[in-house]
Amino acid sequence: MNRQFPLLAANLLALLLPERCRVCRRPSAVALCPACHGMVTYCDDDSVGDDADTRSCRSLCLYDEPVAGLIHRLKYAADRTVLPALARIAAGRDLADCAAADMIIPVPLHISRLRRRGLNQSLLLARLFFPERRHRIHCDILIRHRPTPPQTELSGNARRHNLENAFSLTPAAREIFGQHLLLVDDVRTTGSTLAECRRVLLAGGAARVSCLTLARADSQLL
Repeated sequence: MNRQFPLLAANLLALLLPERCRVCRRPSAVALCPACHGMVTYCDDDSVGDDADTRSCRSLCLYDEPVAGLIHRLKYAADRTVLPALARIAAGRDLADCAAADMIIPVPLHISRLRRRGLNQSLLLARLFFPERRHRIHCDILIRHRPTPPQTELSGNARRHNLENAFSLTPAAREIFGQHLLLVDDVRTTGSTLAECRRVLLAGGAARVSCLTLARADSQLL
């Protein structure tokens, strides 16, 4: 059998079959059709904190449909086909201020969860947000050395205690001294995960740690 046949067949199908919206599955020229894109609730810039030089967090949109469904498919079904739709959502906001960070750090998963899921959604989102700055994305700085129950299964107070001492720095973290870091995650709810990661990075010598999430599940500030 000609080894090129599967590739040729795939290319032919791509020409014959119309692109479809990743949400409603209707034919669409883009990965997220105008109707579904119109359902996205974007957030106003929501930098928060008690010190603008050391604390800020920004979420692009609310954790509501269709965003919630797309994130769920990415995280729990390893469905990478939703990435173009998420990229279209992210394109609705100017991320130039976030891109100015010296280093971009995706929130890490524990190795056991990474193996189970097959991907780290925070890393994929970081690459999606900053395709031209992949050289600044570092996955070798912060690790999740202690497995913890999923935050979605816990109450707000339990979430905060769940993550205590769950993250640590690697020897490569010496590079963060005096740097402006940008943490990237998929969803912000109570902010416990971001707050604990930020605490560890600041303790390791970072001058400033900002945060960026695709979605915000509620209006609670860090």
